Amino acid sequence: MLKKIIYSFLFSALATQLPSFAQERDINKLSDPKKLQTAEMMLNLGSFYNAIEPLTDLVTRNPNQPIYASRLGEAYFFARDYENAEIWLTKAQKLFGHNDDLFAFMLGESLRYNGKYTEAVAQFTAFDNGKYRDRKGEMFHLAAKSAIVSCQKANQIKAKNQKAYVAFAGDNINHGYSDFAPRLRDDSTLVYSSYLSDTIMTSEYLEPNFNRVKLYSSAFNKETNEWGEPEEMKHLSRHLESTANGVFTPEGDEFYFTRCRTGKQGQQTCDIYMCKIKDGKFSTPIPLGKNINSSRSTQTQPYVVTTLNGKQKQKILYFASNRKGGRGGLDIWYALFNEKIGLYNRPINCGPEVNSVRDEVTPFYSVKENTLYFSSNSHPGIGGFDVFKSKGSLRTFSAPENLGTPLNTSYDDVYYTLAASEKAGYFVSNRKGSQGILPNTTCCDDIYAFDLEKPIEFGNKHPAPIVAKKDTAAVAQADTALPVVAKLTEPTKLAEPTPTPKKETVTVKEELVAEAKPTKKPKAKKKTTPTAKPKAKTTQPKATEQPQEESKPVYASVRTRVIVEFASDQDTAYLEYYPKLDSIANDLAKDSVAVKITGHADATGSLEYNQMLSEKRAKRMAEYLVAHGVNRELITTEGKGELKPIATNKTVKGRRHNRRTEFVYTKKVLKSAKKKKRK
Repeated sequence: MLKKIIYSFLFSALATQLPSFAQERDINKLSDPKKLQTAEMMLNLGSFYNAIEPLTDLVTRNPNQPIYASRLGEAYFFARDYENAEIWLTKAQKLFGHNDDLFAFMLGESLRYNGKYTEAVAQFTAFDNGKYRDRKGEMFHLAAKSAIVSCQKANQIKAKNQKAYVAFAGDNINHGYSDFAPRLRDDSTLVYSSYLSDTIMTSEYLEPNFNRVKLYSSAFNKETNEWGEPEEMKHLSRHLESTANGVFTPEGDEFYFTRCRTGKQGQQTCDIYMCKIKDGKFSTPIPLGKNINSSRSTQTQPYVVTTLNGKQKQKILYFASNRKGGRGGLDIWYALFNEKIGLYNRPINCGPEVNSVRDEVTPFYSVKENTLYFSSNSHPGIGGFDVFKSKGSLRTFSAPENLGTPLNTSYDDVYYTLAASEKAGYFVSNRKGSQGILPNTTCCDDIYAFDLEKPIEFGNKHPAPIVAKKDTAAVAQADTALPVVAKLTEPTKLAEPTPTPKKETVTVKEELVAEAKPTKKPKAKKKTTPTAKPKAKTTQPKATEQPQEESKPVYASVRTRVIVEFASDQDTAYLEYYPKLDSIANDLAKDSVAVKITGHADATGSLEYNQMLSEKRAKRMAEYLVAHGVNRELITTEGKGELKPIATNKTVKGRRHNRRTEFVYTKKVLKSAKKKKRK
């Protein structure tokens, strides 16, 4: 299983990202050894989210068993939930009593993704100096050495913040699961790959091929200034295979893409296909010849350019592959098209300047700049996959240059592609703030736009540029942390900063009443973080005739409304809200204040089911408050089902806001102190 660390991109943006499954078979009745065996089978099959529930149950009941903690950390790692992976791998390391095995490497990777470079260096160094010896085909020690160099240079690279404006590319082309591989046919037509699902996808127990990635096309709507609703390229789809990574040739007369299969052990294997285009119609797709497609490797992410070789045009195919003769995991290769035989020649590796002991992926070549753009998780970078550029062509390239922030983050930034002007373009990232249906904020890839000169406009708005900032998200202590969510479809989530564009998570509405009334009420649907109270002008009570010898506090009654959001189909709140819940419990217990909790649901289920779920959410929150010292007699609960939405149910963000409980109570806050009257 741990071999997948080096080739982790095969399990993310290469072809598909396995969704969360709703599992029919009840594994809760299994013995602990059988439950662990089932979870490990899920891990080996790539069903990482499914493995989280049984492993969570095992670590909850057996907190001192290192094997359970390590497997849970592994599940979170491959589910791309690096904050929870850090927690459980750290706990496992303490329980094992050493840090020189492959879990140390995985923990180092998690820390690197989380932007904790000093701690990551310590883990990689311990692993590299440890007892583990690479087996045949493994290069963990070389990978650890390259990771150490990256971590040591990461802050220096982050400091070189290049001028670039970055914005989320819109809800129409970004959905609940991963959306990736954006390629422009022209400035008004975008082709990309997606599950195109905004709801949790379910299947029978480990059912293969139940849903696959497909290719979509979107046209830019100049009136609304945004990408339009996508249309599936149905003529390219196959039932048992994923169809992805589509790209047009510069002349527009051919279309290349990949078809990917999932093996019995969960491994992905892709081949490259091509269609001829005539009068806007696509021919039947045909696989490229045996020189390109090999049964012993995967070949994916094609990009085709046409250059001049003397007076003759030369078509060149760049692609990523883990074929024999490479330098590490996935390498970037190129192949020249042979006009005489109508096939591509044998591919040639792009060389040691581009390729490394780990993965180089998603090539894009600019003929105008004579530059190859690609992503790598080995060359010195901020962490995860960073975008690089290298001058040259074929197998002669300069040393790669990291594009820096804000294009790169400590997460995975891939599929860099330029528009015709080469001053703007698109890329893919799972950075925090990406729009995923799963509660893990870095689970899924979204498409982002960038402009090297001016702010980006979508939907007649000017989104703020994404600026590289130090990751300050706090990670709970592994010794005491337990996942709050223990469902197959909902892995736990630690923290989510406010992304760009805005995706508010907590709504706090405070209204001063009684002694102090605001001169201007807050807007009804204004959403803010709970770190600051709204300012309100208040009318101070008149001073009494008698002088006050001592300062006395004056309190205002504040009506507080707090919203807590839930994962789809769950009655457990996102973990990020629990500090706020603790604060609410403290307010209520301290002043013996009554609270009303109202549960709500989105509109994805039936009316009856949503009513039941909303009531369960309210009761679950009441149970939490009681467990934290609040008098049960002061709590009232009710459920409203889907009848009181506060946002649209047509988007992922809207449905998330509707899956909520609302806490309404009145608390006393210090308003002012009466000052001693001067004589």
